[in-house]
Parts: sequence; C-alpha cells; structure tokens
Amino acid sequence: PAAAPPPLVGKSPLLAVKEVWSMEGSTNASVQGSGQGLIEAMTVPDAPVRKIRPSEVALHARKGDNWVVISGRVYDVSFLADRHPGGAKVLQEAAGCDCSEEWSKIHPEGLAEALEGWMIGELEKVAGDRPVPAYARKVRRQCAFADGETLQCGVASRQEVGESSVLLRLQLPAGTKVEGLGVGSHVMVSAELNGRKTSRAYTPVGCNPAEGHMDLLVKVYNPTPDFPEGGAMSQHLGKLQVGDKLPIRANKGEFSYLGRGSYRIDEGSLRRANSLGFICAGSGITPALQIIQAILLDPNDETEIWLLYSNKTEKDILARDTIDALAARHSSRFVRWYSITHQRGRSEGWPYSTGRVNEWMLTMFMPPPDTETCITMCGPYGFVNECCLPILEEIGHSNIFCF
Repeated sequence: PAAAPPPLVGKSPLLAVKEVWSMEGSTNASVQGSGQGLIEAMTVPDAPVRKIRPSEVALHARKGDNWVVISGRVYDVSFLADRHPGGAKVLQEAAGCDCSEEWSKIHPEGLAEALEGWMIGELEKVAGDRPVPAYARKVRRQCAFADGETLQCGVASRQEVGESSVLLRLQLPAGTKVEGLGVGSHVMVSAELNGRKTSRAYTPVGCNPAEGHMDLLVKVYNPTPDFPEGGAMSQHLGKLQVGDKLPIRANKGEFSYLGRGSYRIDEGSLRRANSLGFICAGSGITPALQIIQAILLDPNDETEIWLLYSNKTEKDILARDTIDALAARHSSRFVRWYSITHQRGRSEGWPYSTGRVNEWMLTMFMPPPDTETCITMCGPYGFVNECCLPILEEIGHSNIFCF
C-alpha cells in the first residue's frame, strides 16, 4: 500500500492499515504478520505531539467517531468500526476510554507498533480529569436472564424486616444463564391481582450469581384510612411463603452504575462521579442500597457515598443494620444520615433529624455541587419533586437523577 500522508489535526494516517484490516478473514495473527510492512508504510515525518485531555477523549465515543487511550497515547480508530475482527460492539465499548488493560490482554506483542500511524496525540495529565477504564463500559453482570425473558422463581426464604417489610430470597431456575442485570437495574414482578395481570418494578438489594439467587426487600403497604386498598402488589409479595413461585422479568432501567465512579443514564454517554449522593424515602432505599454495596465491595472503587434516608418513624427504616454496618466499616467515604417525620416515631436519644428533608440536611449530608457530583433520588412524587428537587436546584446542583 501507498505511504500514508502526514497527520492532520484530528486525523490519522490510516491508509495502510485500512488495506490490512479490510481483508476478509483478517485476524490478529494476520495483522501481526504484516506488522513490519505496516510500520514502514505508515512512517511519517516528525510533528509536534498534541496534548489531549481525558474529557476530550470521552467526547469521541459515538458511532463513526471512536478515540481510545492506550498506554498514555490517544488513537483515532473510527474507521475500524466495520472491520475490527472482534466486531463493532467491542470497539464501541472501548471508545472514549482507556483500554490499555484490555489491549495488553487480547492483542499479540508487537502489534502496538502498528498503532503508531493512528496516534493523534498524548494524554494530558489534568488533576480531577482522568480517562475512564474500558472495563467500565461493560455493565457489571450480577444475575439472570435475557432481555424480555420471564422466569418462574421460587421463594427460597423469607424474613420479616421491621413491622411492615419482608426480605424475599428468590431462587432462579436451574440452568439459568447468569448475566444481564446491571447495578442499578430492576426487575418486573407480575401477578394476577383482582382479576387482572399487574406488574411492578422492584430493585434487588443483593444477588449471588454463583448460587443463582436474588434478594428483594419489599415494603408492604397495608390498607389505611387514606389508602383503603393499600398496595395490592406489595401485599401479595408480603404473603408469599417458601416454595411459592413468582414470575420476574429483567428490566434494565435508566441508571446503570458501571463501577469506579462510572455510570450511564438512559443509554446516554458515559459519565463519571467522584461523589454520589442518594436521597431516599421509604422503600426508595432499594436502588441506592444496591449501588452502595457494589461500590463498597470493590476495593478499587474510591467513589464517595452520601446517603440521606427519610421515613415516617424509626421503625420504618429498612435495612438499617446493613446500612449502619457499612457506614461503620467505610466511615472515611460513606456518610449516612436519617430523618423521621413523626415526632412520636423516634426512640429516646434519637441522634438524627426529625422533620421533613430541608435545606440544612441537603447541605450538610449531600456532597457539594460539582461537575463530578451526581445526586440521585427515589421516593414518592411529593418527596422528590416538591420537597427535595427545588432545594437541590437552589443549592446549585444540576446533575440530578430520579429513579
């Protein structure tokens, strides 16, 4: 192939590489064998090395516009989308990221030399701005089933939690392939209630892929004067006994935590956060608890966690033992605070807040506004949209997500 032209701003001398990678049946081995010819063909005059910030690399993660970082160097690999031996999906997962680790594991030694013609600059080291590892592009697989598939799961155990909640352990059918449910995702639970099929979303608070089960923490809403019928689905789940079957279906959800501060909202671009804030009410703790546990179980995840959890009474606090234990073990990066709205619902010496969530709580027990801070909320409409959201915006938060 003809020698490539000198590099242009934002472009790479790719002509020689295109010829090799476009061959039918191309493999890593075939490229390695042609490496010397590629290097000779792509020799270009010396040019000033462009410095590129990680935040700029992250912008090039769209179809037809793929930059990657390998060993501190930035490469434009856009044209490989339809030619990569591993498929376009693999390349897209790495786009906009640092894929040094994946590159060294998958590609043969010596192939890196052939990348010289693709290089468009070197990564600029900027405090607080670092490239996202490519492994974070792959949603953490926790458990279970293909998209749209409904499984009949058996209740393996049940445990009463407080006065009005139950923890159900669901056993997946034998042979179920363990993949598909990411951190922050939920499942759809269905049942025949009052003569019609009803479905509700629940976020597992725990999964064990090896043993094939997941845990659902359910707040049971019994009838009250204000809500004579209560919550039909929660009452149904609260009555399930060991051995009963429950149809569940995976549902990805809009928020996916990918690990080590990386997350995605509604299939949008990859985002990063140094601090994650969770504002929850009642059973809204479940998605927060799932993500919090995933963060704290990863010794390499340094994301700071802030939790503000509101309930009517102290007895209504779900999974308090778990939350307190996590806070005690990870006190350097996990801040948690409780608030109860009923004065009479607290024990003597209650050390936390009483009353509705207010500006003081959101200022003291949420991370300060920042481009790398994300605030999430889960609870009733009035709690989220009328109480918390206006105050957060007034404080200066703009990166806010509501489960």
